[in-house]
Amino acid sequence: YSTLISKPGHYFTLGSAYAFGDSNETQAGLVARGDFGSRFPLTYSFLTTGYRDSGHLENSEYKRLYTDLTLGFKPSYDQDIFLDLSYVHSQEGIPPAASFSLWKPDINQDGKDSESWIELGYHKEFSPTSHLIAHIRYLNYFGKLENPDFQIDLTGFSIDREGIHNFAMGTRHLFTLFENHQISYGIDYNSIEVKIREDLPYAYFLGGIAELINKYEYRT
Repeated sequence: YSTLISKPGHYFTLGSAYAFGDSNETQAGLVARGDFGSRFPLTYSFLTTGYRDSGHLENSEYKRLYTDLTLGFKPSYDQDIFLDLSYVHSQEGIPPAASFSLWKPDINQDGKDSESWIELGYHKEFSPTSHLIAHIRYLNYFGKLENPDFQIDLTGFSIDREGIHNFAMGTRHLFTLFENHQISYGIDYNSIEVKIREDLPYAYFLGGIAELINKYEYRT
């Protein structure tokens, strides 16, 4: 809460850039930070940027969007709550030399991925030497490689997908001992699920199976 901004007010910065050479690059962004003051103890930080590179190689255009919002709220002198939300999306063409192909290089494969994130945290001050911190977080990632004309070029796949789901939570108690030592204890939980899926329309050697699905799970 107290680290986002030093005094009440609302501040905005808007910027853009353009560069040219072997490829053309454009970028635009907005940064907004503010503090509503003691009557409504809420601070915020918002950042969003968009970027595009036309690419120097064949089919190598790249686009990216990034957005992040952080909120800090202090309902009382001894409590703090924060919320962090973010989203990232990118899209890029795969140059023929780097394409995934069983035969000759492919000229129109595209990669896309997106990632979203939400985290909620809580801080409680029992005394100047005793604090409780708790948080919960969820992350979702999805990426895919597309081959739009697999019927013609026979690369062997139409879509290759990958997904990651992560859920984590934890709580921790920190206290100061003898003025210059800090001790903490707590519990954490973390779960990661990974899914990989390939669409193989011409996988006759697998007995006509059109999809391969792999699933992995990790928990700590």
